[in-house]
Amino acid sequence: MLGAIKVKLAFAKFIRIIGVIEPFAVGVYALISHEFLLIILGIAVSIFLLLWGLHIRNSAMNQYGKAYVLPMARQVFPGAEFTYIEKHLDLDRFYNLGLITRDNTMLT
Repeated sequence: MLGAIKVKLAFAKFIRIIGVIEPFAVGVYALISHEFLLIILGIAVSIFLLLWGLHIRNSAMNQYGKAYVLPMARQVFPGAEFTYIEKHLDLDRFYNLGLITRDNTMLT
């Protein structure tokens, strides 16, 4: 399961990289061949690839969250209710109880 998620994330990254590089390649070709409508097509394809890559990445992260993050959170807080919405856990109840703090000392 984790391997499939990693493949999805790698594919999404590849698609997004192609989406960034593609308009430059098409733009150079369009300038050389004097077909300027290709620039518009290249930008449209680039936007499509970027959005498709983001969609694939979000679905992989959602799948990872449901398969791994949610069970781990339930293991740490066995009696808690979790709301899983698009790769985010609602931990506000734990913050209100003082179980979780929101300081950034752990991130540095």
